Amino acid sequence: MFLSHRKVWQEIVDGEAKYGIVLEDDLHISAALKSVISDLSWIPKDADIVRLESTTNWVKLTKLGQVNNREICLVNNDTWGAGAYVLSKKTARFLLEQSPALWLPADTYIFAKSLSNTARALKIYQLNPVLVCQDKYAEGVVDSNQLTKFDSEIEVDQSDISSTFDFKKN
Repeated sequence: MFLSHRKVWQEIVDGEAKYGIVLEDDLHISAALKSVISDLSWIPKDADIVRLESTTNWVKLTKLGQVNNREICLVNNDTWGAGAYVLSKKTARFLLEQSPALWLPADTYIFAKSLSNTARALKIYQLNPVLVCQDKYAEGVVDSNQLTKFDSEIEVDQSDISSTFDFKKN
C-alpha cells in the first residue's frame, strides 16, 4: 500500500499540475467530488495536504473557510486513513525525499503527527463534511450521494478565522 502511494507521488512530481489527488480503489464517492476538485484555487496557500475522507478517530479542526458548502479546516491532531487526499507537487517531492528508515503505513506516515516526523512537518487540512469514505467505514452508506450526510467523527471549532487567510491561487 505505501509503495502505491509513493508511485502516485512520483507521478505528481513528474506532472505539470500544481496539485495531485490520491484516490484509493475502495472508495464510496460523493457526487459533489467532481465540482470540488474541478477548481483547486480554494486550497489554502500553506496547505501541504487536504484530506477528503472520513477518519476513524476524533479530529480537532479549526474552520478557516468554505468551498461548495463544505468547511475547509485545519487539522490539529492525528488522523487516520489515506484513501483520498489532495497534495501539492512540493509536498509530493518532500515525501519522496524522506529516508526509507522513516517509512510507515501511508496514513501513519503522512497523518499521524504523534508517530511520524514526516507528518509533523506537514500542514494538513480537512474538508467537512467529507467527500469520500473507504468501503470498510461505509456501513449504512447506500449510495455515494449520502456522503454529504456521512456521520463522521469530525469536531469543528466554530470560531471563524477565515478573514486572516488568503485562499486565492498562488
